[in-house]
Amino acid sequence: MPQKSSIQTRLTKPQREKLNAWIGQDAPTLEELMKLCEDEFNVTISQTAMHRHRKKVDRIAEKYRQSREMAEVLADKMGDEFTSSEFGGTLVKLLRSLVFDFMSTQMDEEKEIDPAQFMFLAKAIKDAAGAMRLDQDHEKKRQEEADRRAREKVADAVDAAVAGEKGLSRDTVEAIKQRILGVRPGKDE
Repeated sequence: MPQKSSIQTRLTKPQREKLNAWIGQDAPTLEELMKLCEDEFNVTISQTAMHRHRKKVDRIAEKYRQSREMAEVLADKMGDEFTSSEFGGTLVKLLRSLVFDFMSTQMDEEKEIDPAQFMFLAKAIKDAAGAMRLDQDHEKKRQEEADRRAREKVADAVDAAVAGEKGLSRDTVEAIKQRILGVRPGKDE
């Protein structure tokens, strides 16, 4: 395992996060970053260590951009119906976050990033999305069936109350039920 950098050993995690934020802003020079570390953290960092760290942060930024693209491709494959739902949007955000957190951890520990791990993560999220879509389809069918039964009950009530009372023909009652309630004519009791 490679030796930890002086930035890893001398700066706390919150300090490293602040340094990384500085690197992401306005592309400060190495000298400016070193001075900020001295002024803000009272820690001296060599130019070589700062250069290596900056390159690492740049690689993370590039990997984050790639992770966003991967999440967008996955979201496109899942379709608009999935991503337009609240849960689907949350899963896409989760994918981005997980990929970025994973890459950050790997970079902090100076490990190589295995693209196959991203594919497993993407597949797990895609499988979860598929299961969610099945649940949504099942719920939609259940709701449609409940709505259909409710319309039929109302139609039966109309049939019983109005037909005999007002002297309407069976065809007229069925036509009314079809037009207003969407219940198919010809239902025999």
